[in-house]
Amino acid sequence: MIDVIIIGAGASGLMCACALKKNNKNINVLLLEKNDKVGKKLALTGNGRCNLGNVNKDILNYHSNSDLSGFKNALENGIYLDYLKEFGIYTKEENGLLYPNSNQALGVVKALERYFINNDGIIKYGYDVNNIEKKDDYYLINNDLKCKNLIMATGGLSYPKTGSTGDGYKLLKDYHNVTKLSPSLVPLISNYKYLKDISGVRFDCKVNLLINDELIDSEKGQVQFTDYGVSGICIFNLSRYIDNFNNVSISIDLIDELDDINEYISMFNNYKIEDALSNIINNKLSIAICKDLGISNKNVSEIDINNLINKLHNFKLNITGRKDYDSAQITKGGFILDDFNNNLESKKCKGLYVVGEALDVDAKCGGYNLSWAFTSALLASNYIISKRNDS
Repeated sequence: MIDVIIIGAGASGLMCACALKKNNKNINVLLLEKNDKVGKKLALTGNGRCNLGNVNKDILNYHSNSDLSGFKNALENGIYLDYLKEFGIYTKEENGLLYPNSNQALGVVKALERYFINNDGIIKYGYDVNNIEKKDDYYLINNDLKCKNLIMATGGLSYPKTGSTGDGYKLLKDYHNVTKLSPSLVPLISNYKYLKDISGVRFDCKVNLLINDELIDSEKGQVQFTDYGVSGICIFNLSRYIDNFNNVSISIDLIDELDDINEYISMFNNYKIEDALSNIINNKLSIAICKDLGISNKNVSEIDINNLINKLHNFKLNITGRKDYDSAQITKGGFILDDFNNNLESKKCKGLYVVGEALDVDAKCGGYNLSWAFTSALLASNYIISKRNDS
């Protein structure tokens, strides 16, 4: 009989494994991973640098259909950061974001794997879990392995090429319900007719998300125009609010912080309007906007500047879809959080825990989703240790 089996060796699974061994070296922990290596998705995060967290730890950066107040202290205290240091991961801050000092996501993966193995943890690589049965006081996996405590760290559906294919949802379907699932932190698709003309342009601006012409949320940041639509962190953050694509649009304010723009453009009355605009915004954007307004090749003195200014403040694109899980950073939805206590133990099945992305918790870009993965892992593993010490 194994004390703890963890299914999934991603961010939350590795943190669970290391924390269990840190707090009790004698506990018997088995980590099951269906890939031939651990942390495949973790090794890709932060463009290979691994954004480990954020100095702004406000719980308002997290979303769920359930009440998150019970996790407020753990998330806002950043309880996992000291653990990372003990596991060999030294962090540094850049513009409020936390990264490993090595600048290597793979180094984070290796540090966690190394710590667990060096403390007598066991990893079964290439082990695919197909069946879980709950017995009276233990769990049986694949009619092969028995454990007192089972931690599901199987992830969601994002980046399926890393093995994140929603296995946990299938394995626990007889025990726990799952909310509606959708890709989140994902690029959006538009039918704007001049997209190919502005593809490749990156521009800092304010973006409003409108559904049925109602303002849902706003973000500031860099928008990246592509041949299919729009991308960038501010777009990713807004993507989570879209459940269907009936009457969805984004309004981009290209001159949000420019107060004297009317007066400035008027200084160039003898310029072609595209040339005058290119002093303010990207030239490809200026050409597309002039085509939109039907003012191409006209001089500034020949146009209604107020109409142009309104367009610059409200550059509107219809949103017709989003990219799929291959391009999504996170899964929106998951196991219903209210079905678990504040230590992530199931209220329905004693000794069963779910951590990380598999739960109905998703967050903004900026290290928050890894913060949830690590924090939820610590809550579960520390609770298992406390129960063991009390028995």
